[in-house]
Amino acid sequence: MTQSVVSKRSFLKRALSKQVKEAGNWVNVLESRATNNAEDIAFSFLSDGEVVTRKITYLELSLRVKALAVDLLKHACPGDRAILLMPNGIDYIIGLFACFYSGIIAVTAYPPLHKKRDWKRINSMLSDSAPSVLLSDSKLLEKVHIWQQENAPRCHLAEVGKEDLSLTDNWQMPVINTESIAYLQYSSGSTGDPKGVMLSHKNLLHNVCLSCQFYNVSDKDSLVSWLPMYHDMGLIGSILNPIYSGNKAWLIPPAVILQKPFLWLKAISDFKATVSAGPNFIFEHCVNRVSDTQKHTIDLSSWRCAINGAEPIKVKTLSDFTKAFAVSGLSDTVLSPSYGMAESSLFIAGTPTNEQPISLKADREDYKNSKIQINDSGISIASSGVLNNAMDVKIVNTKISQALPDDTVGEILVKGDSVARGYWNKKELSNTTFNNYVNGEGGYLNTGDLGFIHDNNLYICGRNKEVIIVNGRNHFPQDIEATIQSVDTALTDHGGAVFSVNANEDGEQQIIAVQELSRAAAKQKDHQALIEQLRQAVAEVHEINLTTVILVAPMTLNKTTSGKIQRFLSKEKFINDELKIIDQWHKPQITSRYDLNQGITLVATKKLPSLRANEPKLIEAWIITWVSQQLEIDPNKLKPGQELINLGLDSVDAMMLINELATQLNVNIDPEQIWQYPSIKDISLYLSSLDKKEQSSESMLEGEI
Repeated sequence: MTQSVVSKRSFLKRALSKQVKEAGNWVNVLESRATNNAEDIAFSFLSDGEVVTRKITYLELSLRVKALAVDLLKHACPGDRAILLMPNGIDYIIGLFACFYSGIIAVTAYPPLHKKRDWKRINSMLSDSAPSVLLSDSKLLEKVHIWQQENAPRCHLAEVGKEDLSLTDNWQMPVINTESIAYLQYSSGSTGDPKGVMLSHKNLLHNVCLSCQFYNVSDKDSLVSWLPMYHDMGLIGSILNPIYSGNKAWLIPPAVILQKPFLWLKAISDFKATVSAGPNFIFEHCVNRVSDTQKHTIDLSSWRCAINGAEPIKVKTLSDFTKAFAVSGLSDTVLSPSYGMAESSLFIAGTPTNEQPISLKADREDYKNSKIQINDSGISIASSGVLNNAMDVKIVNTKISQALPDDTVGEILVKGDSVARGYWNKKELSNTTFNNYVNGEGGYLNTGDLGFIHDNNLYICGRNKEVIIVNGRNHFPQDIEATIQSVDTALTDHGGAVFSVNANEDGEQQIIAVQELSRAAAKQKDHQALIEQLRQAVAEVHEINLTTVILVAPMTLNKTTSGKIQRFLSKEKFINDELKIIDQWHKPQITSRYDLNQGITLVATKKLPSLRANEPKLIEAWIITWVSQQLEIDPNKLKPGQELINLGLDSVDAMMLINELATQLNVNIDPEQIWQYPSIKDISLYLSSLDKKEQSSESMLEGEI
């Protein structure tokens, strides 16, 4: 490291430390806005993605937060926990800051809707964090109340949005400082062993100050966000960052954008937004779902920073998105591939504004051996941005705790004031994760990711941990394996390995499940019905489409001497065709989409019909055809009595289907309401009974990302 780099890092650290010290905590930050920018609009909410249906000034936000904080302290004490169970919106922001203003530790969660998976995760968070308070809004209050009576009878249930403003005069500044825990963020995927990341006021202030400086964000900027507020990217990026920097923010429910990604871009165009972010998949979604006609109706020239993070970044996605929306005025320097995680608050590395994303091509054979040699015919890898000067990022051989030279693949370790204090109530795990040594110096966070540094750019190669990321959401293989093994006794307990592989150089991901059979089941000849059952179970509980299912002989799955599943070795054997396979299933690979001509016959060469209301049979046929095309399966295998949630549609697929049905039938469909009718037949009967525009789009609840 050169003397100039050391000097820059030292200067930035001092500057950030001063900013954090001056701010003190997030109560001070909002109170400063409420005093100096009282009548400025802090947040505007677009329930349908187009029209502002609610907005709030900084002064009103402060008053509502104070009133709720006073009420919360009647039922909890500072240091207690409160879980936020509500959809994206202004009420979520009020609930979060009411926790800050009362000294209560917020537990950022999401709206539990119809899915078994949602409540299972909430139960695991409830057990681990032991909250005193549950926060919800009017839309979900009754549903949460029913759940509370059975699972958390001692918790006080508070409704956000009904604040008694007469209580504001009773509010007193809580006894908090920079080291006080602001909130716990639990992984979105794990149910068996939930880990709540403890973020202090200092962690969050440091990271927000750092990212604002890195991306040149100020009160001159404006933000459009659809990201879920329980997730670090949405919580920090669309709530804390705007409040700290004073920029205007327009918020949209995630489900609206998943259904109609064009509305994200339209909002950026309509409100002249300069900053907006999303995981890699949403940029792909826009490329695939926004028409040429729509591209010519929007102006994206105001957009200067499009942060792409939260999941693996694909070179092809960056290129395709930039080319697709050049006609809309999008600059080729807008996309900003970035890297971060909840354990570091959020931001670790990013692409500076006004600079094009970069990538390199590495020699394939050297890459396999963890060495990077530039080769024009090699594998393409996207940079996740340059390293910032306020955090210490090292590529490490963790077996010997030594830093590796540039252009060598190793584990990514990070140190700095943005790094969290550890995991809630998990002292041993916190120590092994957050206090690693590098060259004799402690205090490094092991990110669990593999990568390398080239020309001060950070490149991500994959996960050392076994987390699978789908549509920006973490899925833990042990959870999926447990779901598979619960399907039938023919599938042996602790006898499965789930992992992901890249199908090609563009990073297309395949999810593979390898599962042992019992001795009795191994003697049977046909296991396809069993495979279908386990695929449906995984789709229902985890919203994952398995790409391949392999049933192997008993006692052949690789485990350590202590009985731990060796997923990486199973993955290697899968790639090298070394598994002892009894039966298997692979998702069909269809090279061309169905030719779409008029008619409703369920044949691959026929087009989806134009739907008409009051004709349930026609709607049934339409849904079956649409699902068969989306999942690339034989439509004749789908029956009206089947439940859609069991077919393998993930959250993006589901929102696309709802949008297509709403467009065809000219109705607004509430995602929560439609899933009360689980089968294709039930949904068709429900939709056939709707009048045009009967449902209010304002009642739409968002799905998860």
